[in-house]
Amino acid sequence: MYNFRRGAFIALSLYFLIRIRMSIRTNSERFKETVDSILDRKVSDFLPRIHTAPGDDLQRILDLQLYLSCLIKNGKWTIDSQLWPSFSLAKACSHSNVHSRFSDLASTADLCYFLSGKKILFIGPETTYYLHSLWLASLETYERRSHTCLGHEFCTFHHICRLSTVSGELPLEGLTDGRKKKMPSNNMLMTLKSSLFQYTFSTTLDASENNHDRLYTKPVVDEQTAIRVPNTYWLRRARKADVIVINRGPVPSPATTYAFSSEKSGNWTFTRNICAQNNHLGSSPCNATLETLLVNAALHVTVNYYLPSLFQSLQIISQDIEIARSSLVWQSSWYIQPICSLALLPNSVSLLEDTWSTENVGLVDPWTFYYNSQVYMHDRLLPKILPHFNITYIPLTMPTYLRPQLRLPQKEWDISAAHPKDCLRQPWPTFGAYSLEM
Repeated sequence: MYNFRRGAFIALSLYFLIRIRMSIRTNSERFKETVDSILDRKVSDFLPRIHTAPGDDLQRILDLQLYLSCLIKNGKWTIDSQLWPSFSLAKACSHSNVHSRFSDLASTADLCYFLSGKKILFIGPETTYYLHSLWLASLETYERRSHTCLGHEFCTFHHICRLSTVSGELPLEGLTDGRKKKMPSNNMLMTLKSSLFQYTFSTTLDASENNHDRLYTKPVVDEQTAIRVPNTYWLRRARKADVIVINRGPVPSPATTYAFSSEKSGNWTFTRNICAQNNHLGSSPCNATLETLLVNAALHVTVNYYLPSLFQSLQIISQDIEIARSSLVWQSSWYIQPICSLALLPNSVSLLEDTWSTENVGLVDPWTFYYNSQVYMHDRLLPKILPHFNITYIPLTMPTYLRPQLRLPQKEWDISAAHPKDCLRQPWPTFGAYSLEM
């Protein structure tokens, strides 16, 4: 009788746990559907106001985006021999309008071949600089020479895709003017079948024709967040580039959220203030959970701040004949990994269920939740908007890796006061290599 009761109790417990889990999943799916519906309506309102790319180009870009999205969304996480998570792109994705040679790209040599004689420019925040640095590291291995960069605000140019001779010498080394190396000419790039690679630091992609504008010469603090938004003049370089890779990341949490005097998990009163004036989620009251308030705040800054500002930048790009002739690519943002978010996090910080970065539920801190929810929203909006400006959206939004029992090798994962954790650029040591591959 005892065993029967014990068995019945376990069965009922499992049943209720499963039902609760299903209820949470159903609620999160409904929540996502509400957010998706709001974003889709915003796109419908937005599209009639924007420049439209020629029909053939538009369809070609949309086809390519579908193919790239399939590679990411159907990819899988695995654990390699060093116990670090690695992401593999899906293999079964195809589309009739996607160039077969493109789908076979697998090496730096392939990329150099396609970029022979071209000028490449990356414009964006520190995550774009990070990808620029990853590519340089890959090129160093391929070219067997160093590509030094003095930092995101002082990066001049890199003459790339030049292979050394058997003796180790570089062919036709660029001319110098005193101690300053001169930029290679178009003829030199064509002769060597090499490329010119540049990066320009820009947090918001704001543009002014005057390179001495206060936007570039004075510290600018964003009124919404009270955080500095540095920008560098990028129009001149963009007009000379053949390939332009751009990005504008999520709006950061306001500076006030880092005030811990009363709340150990940060001061998030700004979300209640936004909800009181703009409750985008209608059916959810402003005294709801912090997750709901954060999503409402993320929706608010996305549709009322991020999109209008981005629209101004896109108009400048599309109306500039020299820039518009370039191949334009948007490098998406990527999610912050829950594994890194939780690492060394004080027990006093509240953990929220992040359903935006994965189909499952991962626990993250409020700042990560706010960031990841915006990445999800951008990934929903931008593939539908950017092609109309002749810009191809390349997704890097691979689902986050979830394996609570994973114990990352702390010895190799050096997190200390001297090496603070960086969950965007190095959630674990091998993350960058897989980001570059994608």
